[in-house]
Amino acid sequence: MRKLVVFLCVGSVGAMCLSALDSGKTKVNTPAAPVATVPKNKDIAIVYASKIQSKYHKVEALNDILKKNVDAVQKELISMLSEFEKVRKEHQELVNKAKNPALTEEAQKKIQAEADDKSIILKQKENAILDFKNNSESRISKIGAEESAKIVTEVRQKIGNIAKDRGILVVLDADGPGVLYAEETLDMTDDVLEILNADQPKSVVTETVTPIKR
Repeated sequence: MRKLVVFLCVGSVGAMCLSALDSGKTKVNTPAAPVATVPKNKDIAIVYASKIQSKYHKVEALNDILKKNVDAVQKELISMLSEFEKVRKEHQELVNKAKNPALTEEAQKKIQAEADDKSIILKQKENAILDFKNNSESRISKIGAEESAKIVTEVRQKIGNIAKDRGILVVLDADGPGVLYAEETLDMTDDVLEILNADQPKSVVTETVTPIKR
């Protein structure tokens, strides 16, 4: 029986938080917005979503939580695979022993029966590993998606508040389509980050990793 190798694959942890601000929606190869759609003679500002993604403390905290969950799941998978490999070796030893011509037919049948029982246990462990892996991926992906949605909503609201205070009618994502040139003085990304990070805790609080259940 071949060895079972399973790796937890949930994509890059960073990609699970804010892959891009993109107006809070999933990108689907949206064509660049025509220049004519941008109001003329109106105040316009830009924000670099990639900068917010890399420097907003809540994004960093979410990345850390997701990484801890992934690491915990990976550790448990390694333990489960170790148990699987131990049973696999025991099964193979029984199979080889049952083929020993020096044993009586009755002894061979008895050993083969033990090997068959080990085979059942082996299959159960294999299924348990695959179920644990799939459930863990689903759980972590759900955490990432839900928390990312909250962050995107918060960022959009605060950007809107800043824009209203400044009398700005349009805020563009400088990392997205449709921006061919932007004067540096229009960039309000740092101001957005200053407001977003204003509530950052002074001391780092260790997040509790969700207990893992098989």
